[in-house]
Amino acid sequence: KCDLREHQLAGVNWLVQSYRRGLNVILADEMGLGKTVQTITYLGYLKFVCGVHGPSLVVAPLSVLSSWVAEFARWCPAMRVVRLHTADNKERELLRTEMLSDVRTFDVVLTTYEMAASASMQSIICGRMSWRYLVLDEGHRIKNERTIQYERLRHVRCQRKLLLTGTPLQNNMHELWAP
Repeated sequence: KCDLREHQLAGVNWLVQSYRRGLNVILADEMGLGKTVQTITYLGYLKFVCGVHGPSLVVAPLSVLSSWVAEFARWCPAMRVVRLHTADNKERELLRTEMLSDVRTFDVVLTTYEMAASASMQSIICGRMSWRYLVLDEGHRIKNERTIQYERLRHVRCQRKLLLTGTPLQNNMHELWAP
């Protein structure tokens, strides 16, 4: 059994209220306070309590992708998670084919910023799929709207967006408006 801390429960409640209001939001807790856990709990709540179905796309740095997989297994093992990160073109094509054949076979796709912005994945991530949620972990990575990552992720079709960051502003207020 896993228990949320008080501030994490408050964060999940805030995410649920934001969803009900139709808002895209930034969860900007400091590092180490459990943004990943709050997000996983929230996505599980939407599916299992609210009956909100459809796949979510979580884009994260490669360095934390394995942590996301482990945290899903710990906090919401009933969620069907697909890790989409491979340099092997055959494996990548197999994953694309599986994802396009039946979106009901998974709840969450975890991938990296580089993979999501790659030309080979654009047809699935931005074209053919309609995502329930787009979650950007370390979302400050897309603060510059002149980057390829920003431009490609901007075209992802999704119902809602959630940006996770411990540093929402690093230089100026303009960074807050880019995502």
